[in-house]
Amino acid sequence: MAASNKIHTVSDSDEGKSDEDDANLPSRDECESRCQMFAEITGTDSALAMFYLQDREWDLQRAVSDYFADHDKDGTASSGETKKHEAGKNQSKTSGCASSTATSSNLSDPNSLTLGPSVLQPEQEGLVRILSWNIDGLDPGNLQSRTEGACAVLLQEHPEVIFLQEVVKRSLDIIRARMEGKYTVLTGDEDTINRLGAYFTAMLLRKDSVTLERVRVMDYPGSSMSRDLMEVQAQVKGIPMVLLTSHLESTKDYAAERRRQLKTAFDQMLEAPPVRTVVFGGDLNLRDKELSGLSAKPPGVYDLWECTGKREEAKFTWDLMINDNKQMANKFQPRCRFDRLYIRHGKRQSPSQVSSPEVKGNSKPISSYFSKDGNTSHSIGSNDSKQSSETGDGSLGSNSQKRKREESEYVTRGAEPSLKPVYFELVGIQRLASCRRFPSDHWGILAHLHIEKALGEKSSGC
Repeated sequence: MAASNKIHTVSDSDEGKSDEDDANLPSRDECESRCQMFAEITGTDSALAMFYLQDREWDLQRAVSDYFADHDKDGTASSGETKKHEAGKNQSKTSGCASSTATSSNLSDPNSLTLGPSVLQPEQEGLVRILSWNIDGLDPGNLQSRTEGACAVLLQEHPEVIFLQEVVKRSLDIIRARMEGKYTVLTGDEDTINRLGAYFTAMLLRKDSVTLERVRVMDYPGSSMSRDLMEVQAQVKGIPMVLLTSHLESTKDYAAERRRQLKTAFDQMLEAPPVRTVVFGGDLNLRDKELSGLSAKPPGVYDLWECTGKREEAKFTWDLMINDNKQMANKFQPRCRFDRLYIRHGKRQSPSQVSSPEVKGNSKPISSYFSKDGNTSHSIGSNDSKQSSETGDGSLGSNSQKRKREESEYVTRGAEPSLKPVYFELVGIQRLASCRRFPSDHWGILAHLHIEKALGEKSSGC
């Protein structure tokens, strides 16, 4: 099954390609099919499809992802992209395609991006993209190269929000050095970060499109692995959101505790102010059978992979049949969907004014996350932010007074933007030329959420 998955290598380049490489290009019919699919997914035309696909070796998934990223910068394609597009109109529609029917083994299957009706959008006026990735800082092998490679992927994708798991002090230093120019980096308390052998979660918020309001990190009281839940309130492209990330208890033996942690996270999603869209995700270590009973997914909470068509090639995030960073001693190599993203939609309301909500209890005010020198990755203090789920004010669980206070800050304004899931993909699937390994033993997951500005009847499902 591994042979049927298309993995690209960073070391591949257009320079010095041989005639044998040209023979691996898609056939004429396949090129036309991919152009048509690109145009349908993006709501554009075949000429623009030709430009994006030719420039990306006819990799449809990569072309679609790059189009959304370029389009979202200012709502339209950049001037450079437009000029290339116009030039591309004069090229043959089959330029760069092989005349034979041979299919390249390193190109994505065009059928793999067949999307349901809910995914196809006639126009893309803007996107919010949320990426989650376990970057495997616990593996000391090639840690510098792998973390640098992960940062390169993150900067290339440039999502608004990034959830990271299995971050260690050494990898955090690299992340801060590489990412702080464009992202606010949030972590747990410094005592946790500096503890020998510690690993933890982090959240990165894009500075040009996300306004941080507050953040807290809450312990799971029953965890044997120091696991916690990070909660951030922020305005993402003007949309009030609650962002939650966690690394739930690992291994089959800890299923009961993992299910308790999952229920806690789901409860936290439901307890968030109704005006806020909530996204929760991370390395949840889930088996599908664990989504039942106590830890069943509640009504109104949706799995973003399921929402966007359940594409098989975007399903398995810990896939040892393809990713050989880790291998089992026996011949069986598992394929699991450990990494997930969930959404709970907010009411279609808008803030009467963008301001920081009052913070009580153990949550810290926004100003406390910034040091005097302007460092935006200042960590949360352990004495006033790290809490058990059974503590008082500021803890995990219901807080109706806080909810009512925050709801009062918002007024109905008619056509309020909301987020519609449109696409879900895997990232980090390229080998690194520096070490011939993948950045992590997990693939990252990237959800594309379209900003819906028209007020109308709410569609069914997610």
